[in-house]
Amino acid sequence: AGVPKEVFATVIGTADAGVALASQPIDGLFFTGSNRTGSRLAASLAPRMIPVQLELGGKDPCYVCDDVPDVAAAAAAAIDGAMYNAGQSCCSVERIYVHEAVYDDFLEAAVSTAQSFKMGDPSSQDTYLGPLALPSHPTFLQSQVDDAVEK
Repeated sequence: AGVPKEVFATVIGTADAGVALASQPIDGLFFTGSNRTGSRLAASLAPRMIPVQLELGGKDPCYVCDDVPDVAAAAAAAIDGAMYNAGQSCCSVERIYVHEAVYDDFLEAAVSTAQSFKMGDPSSQDTYLGPLALPSHPTFLQSQVDDAVEK
């Protein structure tokens, strides 16, 4: 679009880093991340009445109906939607609901798709799944899996 690179700055950090950034003389803030951090940022910027765009973590479901024309394609798309960027995208599929009439076929195709993804160095063209963003993520993700299995 011809906008100079210096116009935008990407900052990666914790909620404290975001609030510290928000205290700077900025004219607007666009944030992608957790609900907790987004709430803190919105509260800290509200008195300044500057534009704030928040794209916060959601609960992005996927539903596969019983009349899906291609179960394998639906499974591949759902698994890709859940795992691209190692699942660290604000719009990653977080839950998949599958009609019981197509469940077995979907599960078989979903497992096959997931097993086909190569983990490795994110700079390699062959890698589909790279590292997680933070060292705390494996523990957090395991707690989510444990919670889902329990429920």
